[in-house]
Amino acid sequence: MTSETEIIPGLSFSEYVRLPGINSHSCKAGLTSMRHMHRQRTAPIGKDSPSMRFGRLMHASILEPERFDSLVTVWTGGVRRGKLWEAFKAENDPEWIVTAEEHARLGDMRAAIEGHDYAKMILGPGDAEVVIRWQDRTYGWAKARIDKCCSGWIYDIKTTSYIERHAFARQAERLHYFDQFGWYAHGYEIAAEQFSQFMVVAVESDPPYDVVAYEVPKDLLHAGYETYAEIARQYHTCTQINQFPGISSELLQLERPGAWSAMDELDTTGINEGVTDAA
Repeated sequence: MTSETEIIPGLSFSEYVRLPGINSHSCKAGLTSMRHMHRQRTAPIGKDSPSMRFGRLMHASILEPERFDSLVTVWTGGVRRGKLWEAFKAENDPEWIVTAEEHARLGDMRAAIEGHDYAKMILGPGDAEVVIRWQDRTYGWAKARIDKCCSGWIYDIKTTSYIERHAFARQAERLHYFDQFGWYAHGYEIAAEQFSQFMVVAVESDPPYDVVAYEVPKDLLHAGYETYAEIARQYHTCTQINQFPGISSELLQLERPGAWSAMDELDTTGINEGVTDAA
């Protein structure tokens, strides 16, 4: 590890958000335009959506179970309003309050992963929520927050409503998971000075909580990184001239999306879109 790289295990999400550097979420916005990327990089941090909040709780319950158990409190009082609810919030951290139904869902998801021969590797020894930073001469400082690293493996966990193999592959393509994974793998490779194999654990967000484990091939990781690295380079150039163009300033011809229409119609309700890398 050099002075131009850092591996920081145990950094909280709020601390990670404040850490300078381009991340995969920024680059995903940059696929639309530099204007979108600049907005993502400079806008105030917004409030989590319910699905993002549940995703973060799920990550904690899977990756840091002891911490999760020590912080979480279960609300069993029914509707979340009124004096009893306000008193309960005052006595407990609202970020870690879950309903009995949510607590049961989280437990069932963890049990499903424990029962899978390969996915259960994410539950073993290793460092969870590992923050890495690196400096590239073409785009400057970059960062990532990796779900888990252990024994030459990088692990990422995704919830999905579409666990069937081909449906999940379409989701991964549509939501740019391959580019995200490539960004993670590249950063870890230069920070740790070793290449790691990459596994993504997909778990259904609703019953029966089926689980599938995928190894991501090395060539796909490299291709994904190059996609986001080019976006990062473009953004670095834009910062030098302080200009962040939108999609196009010309008059474009509107065309039907054709084969892509079926993918655009894919319902992604409940999908966790990389909540560990939101800065």
